[in-house]
Amino acid sequence: MKFAFAGTPRFAAGILEKLLQHGFHPTLVLSQQDKKSGRGQKEMPTPVKVVAQQAGIPVFQPHNLRDQKVIETLKKETIDLLIVVAYGFILPKEILDWPQFGAINVHASLLPRHRGAAPIQRAIEMGDSVTGVTLIQMDEGLDTGWVIAESPLLIGDKETADELHDALLQLGGELLLSTLARFPHWHAKPQGKGATYAAKLTKEEAWINWQQSAEIIARKIRAFNSVPGARTRFKNDILKIHLATPLTYESSVPAGEVIKSEGENLVIATGKGVLAIEILQKPGGKILKSKDFLAGYKIEAGDHFA
Repeated sequence: MKFAFAGTPRFAAGILEKLLQHGFHPTLVLSQQDKKSGRGQKEMPTPVKVVAQQAGIPVFQPHNLRDQKVIETLKKETIDLLIVVAYGFILPKEILDWPQFGAINVHASLLPRHRGAAPIQRAIEMGDSVTGVTLIQMDEGLDTGWVIAESPLLIGDKETADELHDALLQLGGELLLSTLARFPHWHAKPQGKGATYAAKLTKEEAWINWQQSAEIIARKIRAFNSVPGARTRFKNDILKIHLATPLTYESSVPAGEVIKSEGENLVIATGKGVLAIEILQKPGGKILKSKDFLAGYKIEAGDHFA
């Protein structure tokens, strides 16, 4: 089988690595443009580009897939299949029709739930107990193609987006490999009802609203761990909260007020219930458990988070 691979972030790079480990070598890799990153704004290659170059695979990074010159360049390469994983572009029909057997996509949710850019984070944020990976035959819609294969995965009560990402990466790689073993003899079926959209995360969403319930805030903290990171204002600092647990008792103090700040306990009132902060970080500081954090940072009962 002669195929090309299209992907950009770490999730896609991990699946490309699995393909290579099992003897599946694409003739071409497509990835988004390199982006500037860090304080020095140095241009950094995408994770997929790094893996491809290490394997000696040509990398193509077009700005616009609807550009006829780009389409003509791709069509010079005859392929049987295009494998797409978190590429970041919606493929036009001319690209979908390029391979003999079309394009397939590895998506990190049980479609049609959580179509879109951030299925892993939104599954946690919405309180889902189960997610998974779906392999679809791509069409012109956003994650609307027919289902070739799917595999469910339970979400742990304290599982963060980073942890779930890695678990789904493993599951997605296994599902893709088992499906490719049947190429091209697979049977697709339409997606069911109940579609939802998992919009891309924004930094503005990362601010904690202490008027919300402890349960909702705890889920957001897990969903935004580690990027972009849930945050709150405390006096003149912005603190990142990496993990927190809702407690079973209620409080009459205003939302955002510190109830306890001693030993291992940092407990904050919310709009409904109270929240025990377990892991947090000050600006430029290390990620610490509450006990270690409070040993070097003054937070007292009656103080307020905003």
